[in-house]
Amino acid sequence: MRKCKIDGCYNSVWSKGYCKRHSSYKPLQAKPISQEKKEEIEKMREFFLSIWKKRNRVSELSGMWLASPPSSAYFHHILYKENFREAMYDENNIILLTIDEHANVHSDPERYEEINRRRKLLLEMYSP
Repeated sequence: MRKCKIDGCYNSVWSKGYCKRHSSYKPLQAKPISQEKKEEIEKMREFFLSIWKKRNRVSELSGMWLASPPSSAYFHHILYKENFREAMYDENNIILLTIDEHANVHSDPERYEEINRRRKLLLEMYSP
């Protein structure tokens, strides 16, 4: 009896070398990252590090300390970089947050008054 191709699964083969449970399994294909994308990621990392060096390493909402080394999750684009490419590297468009605060902002963008205040100022600056 042939065994399933999945490591640790000892069920008999049902289709294409997989058991019934794993028959729809498709291995993840690693997508190559373009050189341009790698350079953009590095540029963003350097941008975040420059902000990290200039500002207090605390959440700008709660004052909670942010652990070092910095995580990209600590940096929130108030005006989303997908919609406002020109504001992507504007330090005024970045607010330092805890990971929980960052998740909260993405689930409810209007949740924090400080972010709403800054967003209003930035929209005045970047909207035509």
